[in-house]
Amino acid sequence: EFACGQLTKLLLETFLIEAIRAQERNGSSQHRNDTLNNEKTLLQFAKNFMQENVCRKLTLEEISNNIGYSVPHLCSVFKKNIGTSVIQYFIDLRIKKAKELIAEGNMTLKEISEYMDFDTLQYFSTQFKKTTGITPSQYATIIKTKKYIIV
Repeated sequence: EFACGQLTKLLLETFLIEAIRAQERNGSSQHRNDTLNNEKTLLQFAKNFMQENVCRKLTLEEISNNIGYSVPHLCSVFKKNIGTSVIQYFIDLRIKKAKELIAEGNMTLKEISEYMDFDTLQYFSTQFKKTTGITPSQYATIIKTKKYIIV
């Protein structure tokens, strides 16, 4: 009887502390899920915006303003989830589009460079080579050779 009241208070306090901790753990996992969903949405909006504007120059500010997030947050989420920077991802998209245009064979490299809004043909060639390991001219030759062999 002497310690019964004190023991009851202690057990009740321990129970409440454990209940609060369990609730916080569940809440943090929900927060983590919400964060992941928000990041997926942010990435999808950013990718869509870049895809829609692949034929023009974009800045980080333009991309982040369009999707409604700050530049540092956008860069952080992109690096964490995609493994590359926003700008490098966009350059890769532009080079992919340029490769498609080269493969079509309807435009000269200079026209493609201008159409893709690169500052100069030299800058286009440099970015193309950084991304693919070969120059646009070499790529065009390879594509023509493959077409010739297939036909």
